[in-house]
This record gives sequence, C-alpha cells and structure tokens, in this order.
Amino acid sequence: MEDKINGTKNTGIQDNEEMFYQEVEQQDKKIEAQEKKIKQQKSDKRRKNLIIAFLLVVIIILLLRACDSHSNPVIEDLRERFGVETDVDANDDFSEKSKEEIEKELNEKVQAGYINISMNLAPEFETGTSEGNLMIVNEDINNYPQVVQIYIKDSGELVYESKLIPVGTKIDTGKLLVDLDKGE
Repeated sequence: MEDKINGTKNTGIQDNEEMFYQEVEQQDKKIEAQEKKIKQQKSDKRRKNLIIAFLLVVIIILLLRACDSHSNPVIEDLRERFGVETDVDANDDFSEKSKEEIEKELNEKVQAGYINISMNLAPEFETGTSEGNLMIVNEDINNYPQVVQIYIKDSGELVYESKLIPVGTKIDTGKLLVDLDKGE
C-alpha cells in the first residue's frame, strides 16, 4: 500500500470501495427483483380474482336462465287452473331503447297490471254453511277479470274461491267451501 500524501495510490482502499459499491449494486438488484416479484404476485392475485368474479357472474346468469317462467310453479298453477298462457310476444329486449323509452314502457306495463279490488275484510256467516256478506268488487278501473281466494291465515286452508269476476262487477254474498266453527 502506498501513501497518498507522497502521490502514490492506496490500492487497498480502492479495492474496498469497489467491493462496497458492488455489494450495494447487488443489494439494489436483489431489492428490484423482490419488488418485481411482489408486483407479479399482486398482478396474479388480481387476475385470479377477476377470473373468479367472471365465473360467478356466469354461474348466476345460468341459474337465472334456468329459473324461467316455464319452471315457475305459480305460473304453472295459473296455466292449469285458469287457462292462463304466457304471451308469445313477451320479451325483455331493451337493448335498442333509451332509458326514457324503457321507463315509459315499464310504467305502462305496471299501470296495465295494476288492480284495485275491494272486499269486506270481516265477512259474517250465520253458520258455517250459510252465505256471508263478502262484498267482493272488481273495480271499473281494472283491466282484467279477477278470481278471489280466501285462506285461513293460521292453517293456509282454502275456505272460499270465486269464479271469474268480470271488471266492474261484484259478488255480494257467497258460501264457504268448508263448514267452519263459529269465530269472533
């Protein structure tokens, strides 16, 4: 090792300095590699989450399609009992309509399906087999005839069922389907 004061080089210090810079450079490369690896892991995790979300959406869509009106027991019951059929012109294609057009069309459908039916909420029957004052009214503002069914709340037993009540008509009295004990 030579002395700097005399104008000679001290190679030991230079060697140490070079080694230090090499170690720092290696550490920087390791840190960069670790950061790159962490970014890749985050990217992979994000990609997996997107794939899972996409698959869930596909599953939900498939389940909703499987639950169409053909398998709906309420609609099937209406078809059997009253000859109600699904409208062949019914569709849910709103892709070519503006938001305002869709809202107007849906509001028209809601209005067309709206019903106003009045009835005596506490009909009285002298005996379980006599006629009672039902006062069931299918109001003039309705668009469709109605069928009314009355059930016992606790048991779910059907105790009255009307025939088809045309729009603008009423049923004043009716008999129950079952002989009920006297109530309050």
